[in-house]
Amino acid sequence: MFPVALDISDSIIRLVTLEQRGHRWKLHVRAEIPVPAGYIVDGDIQHPADVSALLQSLISASGIHTKNVSVALPERHTFVKLISLPADSTNRMEEAVQNSLNQHIPYGPDEVYWDWHRLEQLNSLGQPQVLLGASPKTTTDEYLHALTDAGLHVISAEIESVAIARAMLGPEPPDDTRIILDLGRSRSTLILVDHGIVQFSNTLRYAGRELNQYIADELHISIEQAERAKVLFGLDPKRGKGLLRSVLAPHIDAIAEAVADVEAFFQDHFIDHRPISTIAVNGSGALLRNIDYELQQRLSQSVVVTPSWMYTQLMKTDATLPADLGFTYTTAFGLAMRESHT
Repeated sequence: MFPVALDISDSIIRLVTLEQRGHRWKLHVRAEIPVPAGYIVDGDIQHPADVSALLQSLISASGIHTKNVSVALPERHTFVKLISLPADSTNRMEEAVQNSLNQHIPYGPDEVYWDWHRLEQLNSLGQPQVLLGASPKTTTDEYLHALTDAGLHVISAEIESVAIARAMLGPEPPDDTRIILDLGRSRSTLILVDHGIVQFSNTLRYAGRELNQYIADELHISIEQAERAKVLFGLDPKRGKGLLRSVLAPHIDAIAEAVADVEAFFQDHFIDHRPISTIAVNGSGALLRNIDYELQQRLSQSVVVTPSWMYTQLMKTDATLPADLGFTYTTAFGLAMRESHT
């Protein structure tokens, strides 16, 4: 049995196992369970015993017998960045990476678990490049303890943006520069990818659950009515007299500004930067009607709402899969892709 991929967020836990046979992929198991408010806040586990109980319930309900799991660590607390090292550091890479930690992460080396992967290609200055990832020990240990207490064995813990990029782009990613905009229920992430490699990521203070509360407050309706309004009207100016579009305009402005900031950071801090070819929108927030059009008008560049690459592959095996899986299970798919075997 393949390891179980677990995507744990403030509002929901999703579980996936995939099976690969040759070039064909099959969704073996998928399941999810809601997380009560307050159990996990901004990626921090506040009630570990209750979260462990949720994990046990989810595993039991899914019918999975393996205890081996792969988990995504919360994007808000983790760091991933492509860095360049001095040209003369080729024979002492580990030391060079460690010496660079303080320049790139806001924690001391003893406060984080960190890892790195060397790229084959040098940058245009002839310097070696490595993909650096780090997670605070406190955050990582929180998740490991909750999973262990649920009777699970963690075989890998991965930074969320890396898993998202893998699921979105597939094993042969396009050779361009793009931003993946993952609009989630409890967190949203901007991931800049160049040549199929994550360069860095940034977390947004924009989430579907917070958006529902904002809509409810502005229109004096319930949270449930706010969610229905998003589905029915979205940002379409012809639906609901364009009221929801007007209410959400400041939030869409903020997303567009964040995208522009990411693009500017890439141009200012990466010597081999290239123009952004497209902005690929995924996550549950991508299902908000006309989100691509509104962003494209503000950014004057290509914006596409697109399901994950993995979902398009799974549809070849089972065309009855719900369309929303291509947007809501992206992190779980990315984790499962890493751990599946041919």
